[in-house]
Amino acid sequence: MRAIEVHEPGKVNILALMLQQILDRNLQDPRKCRLMENRTFTVRIQVKEMVSTLFFEVDRIRLEEGAHGKPDIEIAGSMQIMIDIVLGANPLRSILRRHLRFRPRGWKGWFLAPRLLLLLQLGPPPAYLKWYLGKDLSEGGP
Repeated sequence: MRAIEVHEPGKVNILALMLQQILDRNLQDPRKCRLMENRTFTVRIQVKEMVSTLFFEVDRIRLEEGAHGKPDIEIAGSMQIMIDIVLGANPLRSILRRHLRFRPRGWKGWFLAPRLLLLLQLGPPPAYLKWYLGKDLSEGGP
């Protein structure tokens, strides 16, 4: 999974551009790329009036502006909270304070939620998710 396709790249909002840049950068790391191999699910991310939908498919990620279909994971919050999470802040604090709405749906959403958080965060995995990765993914690399 190396390709990120953006539907109508000249007309997308700042949220979609931010997500594209984060995913482009994180998928350069083979450890993070392996997290999403052969996974198919949908994520809806909403910041104020901006909504973007990520479609994870077997060999690509499709990014579209707007709400499409029923997502497996739904995330909503302010832009500052999203940026903090991307930079490594623990999302649990924001969820408990009700600044961030994080809704995994069904077993698939709950199973894939930690993987999605790892993919959306820049840099090495945070301490609260290292248990999820195991030794082979959490050691070495950027």
